[in-house]
Amino acid sequence: MTARYVHLEIPSVVTMLKVVDSVCEEFGSLAGLDEDGVHCLSASVREATANAIRHGNGNDQEKPVRLSFEVATTSPARVVVRILDQGRGFQPEAVADPVAPDNLSMTGGRGLFLMRAFMDAVEVRCLPDGGTEVVLSKHIGQNAGQVT
Repeated sequence: MTARYVHLEIPSVVTMLKVVDSVCEEFGSLAGLDEDGVHCLSASVREATANAIRHGNGNDQEKPVRLSFEVATTSPARVVVRILDQGRGFQPEAVADPVAPDNLSMTGGRGLFLMRAFMDAVEVRCLPDGGTEVVLSKHIGQNAGQVT
């Protein structure tokens, strides 16, 4: 892969998720993820971006969501995607576990759960000047696409 970075800025409009899906799938494939790895990456980036649009930016089209895609070549080689919104932030530990028996009928919290299941690392940071940054990381190479 020649380009190791892609930066994308989209308005907070749900229809822009199609663009994010296309970029993510192409970048993941070019970076060397297998088909399962691309699927895991795409599903996670889509969920994080949808959350940034809806919850972070409140569907405010004047507030962009910024995404950056990177191939990190330090061991282990991996794809790293950062999704940044302009919202007030949230504490991931406050999100209820969606598979706990008392929470099975709840509609929230599943996206974060899936991101953690599909990715090798998920970080959520509330930024000092406002906004939330979600950092997703997926290893490239043997067994990179397997969900653990």
